[in-house]
Order: sequence, then structure tokens, then C-alpha cells
Amino acid sequence: MDPAELDRSLQQLRSSHLRLSPRLNLDFSHWSNILNHPSYLTKYLTQSTRSPLKIAELVSSIGTELDRGWQTIESFINSSKLQSEYNFRSNIRQVMNQKIYRGIPLETPAQIQTAIEQLYRAQTELPLPTQVNGVEDLCLLIDKSTNETIRWKAIEYLWIIDPDHPKLPLRFIRDLGIKFATDSLALMISELPMSGAHCAILLRVYPVNREMYLPAGVKLSIFDEDGAPVLISAGNPFEAISRNDPQDSYIQLYFVAEESDRFGINVILGEQQFTEYFNCIVVRINYLL
Repeated sequence: MDPAELDRSLQQLRSSHLRLSPRLNLDFSHWSNILNHPSYLTKYLTQSTRSPLKIAELVSSIGTELDRGWQTIESFINSSKLQSEYNFRSNIRQVMNQKIYRGIPLETPAQIQTAIEQLYRAQTELPLPTQVNGVEDLCLLIDKSTNETIRWKAIEYLWIIDPDHPKLPLRFIRDLGIKFATDSLALMISELPMSGAHCAILLRVYPVNREMYLPAGVKLSIFDEDGAPVLISAGNPFEAISRNDPQDSYIQLYFVAEESDRFGINVILGEQQFTEYFNCIVVRINYLL
């Protein structure tokens, strides 16, 4: 492909109303040519990170369907489109209604008490309450713990036990348009404020509708504002990939970012891809409204 054609492809991506997967805005042959020309790929990543979507924009548009397709998870599940097209058979609804978290039952008061006691014993900052009070003890962990793993587990428990509790962070979700079998993939994002100028981010990929499990090979990853993949120990990419055995009902990543950080999210299944860019700034203000 000549440079003029590559420039036209970049212009098409730049002018797209929705910053969806490049694969959805371009013919695959055109997108493939950009991938094969590093200088043009760098231009694309640079232009895409200039105006990242602030999570605050999602918060300010609660109750409406956003231009970029984001909704609160409650609106998404209860939307008339989802109900009419999929006959209420939403996998996400089923997952949310389950009174269990990764094998830990949270249905009866005794089960809830046991789970909370185990969560307190897994950290050292706060003493085990002399009398476990369920929701109050989870809120204390969310407010006081500096261990983000513990805080997210407390939130997960609270989402199951009392999903409408005001302490819970909002969850936003969108259908990615990535198809498999008779289903598609959805991306969820949630943010948890921290002390100082940091925030904790939770990402999840679900099957939207009939399928209870993701197909094998769905990859969720993040990259920095320069388009470079975020690496963990030994130079390995920070990513989650769905398995074939056992199958996954969702995959997730969580990480800590500064409130002014820009980051990208990438979801890939085969040749299908979704990319979105975010800015963590001013999230805390909106979380407290």
C-alpha cells in the first residue's frame, strides 16, 4: 500500500465517531497494512491517545446510552434491546445473581460470616471483629485497608450480598462487537479510589448472552499512552487469556494507576479486536458525588 493510502486509512480512523476496534472501522487488509508499517502504527497510537475517554465521562452520563456505547451494568442488563433479542438469557445477569464468589458461597448468614472472617485473616492491618456484622465489616475493609486485593475482594462480596449499597463503585460495560458462535463479548470497567493520587482499576470480559463461558483464547491486555504493552515480572505482558479447560465465565485484570495516567485496553479474539483509551483523572470526585 502506498503512503497516500496509508494516510487515508489513518484519517478514517481519526474521524470515526466511535473509537472502537480499528478492525471494525477499516477493512482488514487496510488495518493489516498499518500493522505492517511500524511508523504508521505509531502515528495511529499517538493520535488515539490524545483524547482518551475519562471514566468521569461515564459517571456524568449515568442513565443514558453513551455515544461510545458505555452503560452502567444495571442499564445494560435491563436494556430493552438485550431483553428482546436474547430473551432474558444474559450470562452476565446469571453471574451477577450467583451467591458465590470463586467457590466461596455467600448465600446464608453463616456462609457470609465465614467468608468475611477468612478475608480479615488474610490481612494484618485490621483486627478481626469480635462480632462479624456482614456489610459493615466489608465497608470497613474497603475504607481502611491499603491492600488492593483485599479491598477488591470485599467489593466483590458486597456486590453479591448487597448490590445496591452506596459504598460500591459503579460498573460500566459495553458490547465490543466481537462475535463468537451466536454470542459476543462485553467489557466491564470499574474504579476504586485510593489514598493519594492513585486509583485501582478492575477490568473484565464477559460473554454477553447465551454462552455461559468464554471461548478459549480471548485476550485482555493493557498498554501505556505510548502504545507499549504493560509488562510484569520477567518481561511478560500483563494480560489475561481465557482457557479451554477449565472454561472461564469471565477473565479479569486489576491494577493501580495514578489519577492522571492514560492507559489503553485491548481485547482480542482471533482477528477481531477492540481498543479503547482511558484517563483516570478526576474519577475520585465523581465517585463521591
